[in-house]
Amino acid sequence: MKRESHLFACHKYLEETGSQILVYLAKVNFRDLREIKNICDQIKDYMTTIENHSRWEEEFIFNKFFTKEELSTFFGEHSDLEDRAKKIIEGFKDLLNLDSHSRVCKGKLIYLDFRIFFASNLVHFYDEETILLNMLQDRATDDEIRAIDKPIYQSMSSSEIVEMLELLLPPISFSEKKNILDDLKKFNPINFDCAIPEIRKILTQGEAVEIFR
Repeated sequence: MKRESHLFACHKYLEETGSQILVYLAKVNFRDLREIKNICDQIKDYMTTIENHSRWEEEFIFNKFFTKEELSTFFGEHSDLEDRAKKIIEGFKDLLNLDSHSRVCKGKLIYLDFRIFFASNLVHFYDEETILLNMLQDRATDDEIRAIDKPIYQSMSSSEIVEMLELLLPPISFSEKKNILDDLKKFNPINFDCAIPEIRKILTQGEAVEIFR
C-alpha cells in the first residue's frame, strides 16, 4: 500500500474543528454581542487555517506534479470556498450593526451558510483524497510523495514540531500518526529527538510505547 496519509492528515483536524464550530454556531445566542464576536474569531481562525492548507497543496503538490489545466477544478474549488468564507466573515461583521431581533434572523442565515460551506469543504476533501491522490500516485513514486513535506519538516524547530503535532495527531489514526512521526524523524532527526518528551504527552501510553519502544 502506498504511503499517503501524511499528505491529507490535516483534513481530519479541519473536519474535527469545523464540526465543533458548526455545533457551537447552532447554539449561539445572536442577541449577545460577546458570543457573536467569540464565534466570529473562531471562524476567522478556521478559515485562515483552511486557506493556508490550500496554499500548501497548491505549492507543494499541484504546482510540482500537475499543470493548472489538469487541476482547474481543484483550483476553482479553492477559490470558490475562499470567496464563500469571506462572505460568511463579512456577514458576522454586519451583525454587529443590527438590532437584537435582526441579529437573530440574520444569524440563522449565517449558520446555514457555514453549514453548506462546511459540507462543500468535506466533499472537496473527498475528491482530493480519491481523484487527486489517484492522479498523483500514477505519476509520482512513493518516495516522491513522502518527500513533499520534507522542506517544511526540515525547517521546523522542536517547539514548532510539538505545536503542529498537538493539533495534527489527536484526530488521526495510529498508522497516520506513525507515518508522520517517521517522516519527522527521517527529515529532521535532531529537533525531532528534542521534541520526543512533549510528543509522548500527545500520544496515549500504548501508542508511545509502540512508536518509541
